[in-house]
Amino acid sequence: MKTIPFKNKFITVGVAAALMMTGCTNHSSLLAAGKEEPQEERTGAVKEAKAPVQVYLSDIKGHWGEQSIQQAIEAGYVDGYEDGTFRPDRDITRAEYVTMVTKAMGLDPLNKDSDNQWYDPYISAVVNAGYHRYSDFNNGTWDTPISRLEMARIAVRAANEELQSAENQSSDEELMFLATKTGLITGMADGQLGKEETATRAQSVTIIQRILDLKEGKELEVDKRAASYAEVEWRNTNMESILGVLPEGEFPMNLSYGAEVDVTLKQVLVVDMEDPDAAFRSWFPRVEKNNGDLPDHDYLIAMEFQATNNTLREGYWDFSQYFGPGYHFILAYSYSDHPTPVTYFQTYLMSKQFNETGWMFMTMPKTEVEDRISTGDFWIDISNRYEPQKGFNYLTKPMRE
Repeated sequence: MKTIPFKNKFITVGVAAALMMTGCTNHSSLLAAGKEEPQEERTGAVKEAKAPVQVYLSDIKGHWGEQSIQQAIEAGYVDGYEDGTFRPDRDITRAEYVTMVTKAMGLDPLNKDSDNQWYDPYISAVVNAGYHRYSDFNNGTWDTPISRLEMARIAVRAANEELQSAENQSSDEELMFLATKTGLITGMADGQLGKEETATRAQSVTIIQRILDLKEGKELEVDKRAASYAEVEWRNTNMESILGVLPEGEFPMNLSYGAEVDVTLKQVLVVDMEDPDAAFRSWFPRVEKNNGDLPDHDYLIAMEFQATNNTLREGYWDFSQYFGPGYHFILAYSYSDHPTPVTYFQTYLMSKQFNETGWMFMTMPKTEVEDRISTGDFWIDISNRYEPQKGFNYLTKPMRE
């Protein structure tokens, strides 16, 4: 009989097996084959969490998830393997994740006569609690490794009671934004969301610990880059993530008011030009203000438009004749010697059909933005000569009435 090193003592494999919790192994191949799993691999998979036990795990020292792993072990909703390892970078299945969530959140497994698999009571528990919906998974099985999006979806509902109602129809894009906005989910190394990437055991216990922290009223650190990417995927702007202001209306936004060229504002990006690693910063490697200054300490407001003529006539159409920066912004231009997703408007012949996209840029010093926000005197607007009355389009909600 083997022994496993625990803090200040050793225990036999038989005792270690009794302490094993869900998430300690990947059951996919055995369950898919319809075979019974060896007891030593899965013992305790459907048992309730035990009292906290300090466990020595040989492969978590110095791992980025070490603290969360140790907290999870002590809480008793997950454990290590019989060889004294945790295998933090191993994929975790959907079934393993929901079982860990069930135990960590103190839910009661719901046993049904129709249960066929060890994890069925735990799935019923998270569905009953509003953390998961059967329609959430439209491919694979419960033995499929869970993706970061699937993990985030369950986590953000578990942390927010308003999202648990069956009437709530928040999209995956909104749920991912809420998960990043609250600090439940952080980005990959480059800040990207990695939604379809499979989640690991370390990531899973880290997310569960963050759920518990939020439920206790703690404030989590937010990855602004990840929140920016998620917000743009949801609402085509990252105003809230970067500036804490909400958009006025929805993007894409029609700005042409029936004029001879239909103009649509597709998205509005806020870029911190002081941070070389900021979200979307690589799209705009070189920017100059209209006065020739560099906006190195500014926020760049980058707006993508689409323009299509609905009338054919003689003459030209120039975007800059109709649209410009708001009154407290400075017009800017972007240049690059390398390929970027940015294209620019030109002057177009009205005698030919055109359908073009392009960008307009304006900047404001970060200090001025922050001062205005602190006094409730900040908004984003653009001048619009198509607008028959006001001549401006407000892109953010007023901060005060």
